Amino acid sequence: MGTGEERIVGLLTPSSNVSVERDFHSWAPEGVFVHAARMLMREATVENALALATEYAPRAADELSTLEPDVVVFCCTGAGASLGPDGERELIDRLAGLAQAPVVSTNRAVIAAMRAHQVESVAIITPYTDDQTSILAAAREAEGWRVAAAAGMGIGINREIARVGVEELVEFSEAALRDAEFELLFVSCTNLSTAAALPVLEQRFGVPVVTSNRASFDAAMAVLGEPAEAI
Repeated sequence: MGTGEERIVGLLTPSSNVSVERDFHSWAPEGVFVHAARMLMREATVENALALATEYAPRAADELSTLEPDVVVFCCTGAGASLGPDGERELIDRLAGLAQAPVVSTNRAVIAAMRAHQVESVAIITPYTDDQTSILAAAREAEGWRVAAAAGMGIGINREIARVGVEELVEFSEAALRDAEFELLFVSCTNLSTAAALPVLEQRFGVPVVTSNRASFDAAMAVLGEPAEAI
């Protein structure tokens, strides 16, 4: 664990992800420092997400332990959803042992953030291909929500996901959800920089918006005892 006033958040980040660190740094309060270890990922596929979790995450968690972090975040929504609740729980327990710190899973953080709003119907927007989007939608349905609509942007190269800007994301979401009725919008993927997009989406749709990065950040801050702040 970190000592004194300095507190360290360790991120287990896909190697081609350039967004989650940016968002965490923009939100981090004084005295909280964010550092990342990387897990190999080139293409944003189900197979690569599972390899990231089982092959590369343990090594990265072991490396992060040398920082003596106060909390670690496993930053891959799709991998957590693909593993299923039991598989994800086993992974997080293993990573916590290796990192020697509490570990927050983005997927579980998203579920907690969605549950906090006490809604029944949700819409899902992802940058993913159809197969990944379908897996994520099925995982949300298994948790008890009615998925009114789920649409993916069809991006298979993870580095390209980070290049999606606010305007493109909002325009895609408006077109994909034009005829859908829902009480909450979930925007998936830690490689989508949603710090700027989140308030825009909330204004456009008039419903709460949960994003992978913000849910992960808030969960990490809860471990540190930091109060959640308005965006």
